[in-house]
Amino acid sequence: MFLLNKGSLNAATFIIPQNDGEAYGIFDLLTSVGAPDIRRSQQPWGARLDLEPASTFIDLKPTVVIVEMPSPHKEEELKKLNHSVIIIDHHSYGDLDRNHSLCSLEQMAQLLGVSLTPWLQTLAINDRSYIYGLRQAGYSLETIKKVRTYDLECQGMTPTLMRLSDKAYKEKQVIGDFTVCFLPSLKSSYLVDLHVFDTSDRVEDILIFCYEGKNYLKVKFSGKPENAEQLYNHFKNRDGVIQWYGGGGPARFWGTSTVNVVEILDVLGIKYLAIKWPFVT
Repeated sequence: MFLLNKGSLNAATFIIPQNDGEAYGIFDLLTSVGAPDIRRSQQPWGARLDLEPASTFIDLKPTVVIVEMPSPHKEEELKKLNHSVIIIDHHSYGDLDRNHSLCSLEQMAQLLGVSLTPWLQTLAINDRSYIYGLRQAGYSLETIKKVRTYDLECQGMTPTLMRLSDKAYKEKQVIGDFTVCFLPSLKSSYLVDLHVFDTSDRVEDILIFCYEGKNYLKVKFSGKPENAEQLYNHFKNRDGVIQWYGGGGPARFWGTSTVNVVEILDVLGIKYLAIKWPFVT
């Protein structure tokens, strides 16, 4: 990745999300180097460039740096308008593989030619390899909980949502090697935190069914890399399937919003009837 010097920095527009701790860290980093044109998306997780309002694309600079907002069609559109497009990402989306060994915050620092502050480095490790990576890096439990609290706040986690996760975790079902939870919310990060803190330094699998009313809207997995990869590869390149996959260190995450409950369980070797379902669709 080439470096943006002061001149090229002034000729760049940065389009970034503001939906987690890493995204806020990227904004802080760009602000610290005096980037003059930063455009922050209002979209939650799952942000896409093609879903941005038209105002986002008014008076763009010659170089457009896009962070974790995939949209190949919109990116090509910008290139046809003679913009140089730089993609910063480290996730996979269906058949669009943008995996990277560095998280987006680390890639941005590399692009700018600067070092991360100790706090931003902590945010980077958290985003790249989560609690496991922070443990491996030698951070104290107090620091790990501090960065997780900050990340959750940046994601829009509220006390009410946290109470829903507390209840879901208390009612967890252990099926073989899997912890299965049902959460009446789409925000599941705190529920995964509860599970990981509860399992000490081991990597244990958790499968979360997020629902509203009587509909399962998303299924999310966090745990052993081989299981996350198996899920991702099983549904990869299939028309109509929306999925995401990422993580680093000893664990990975996977999720989908096109829910096929039985097929997901079959991939993981979990028997449907072994689970006590809150409702059947």
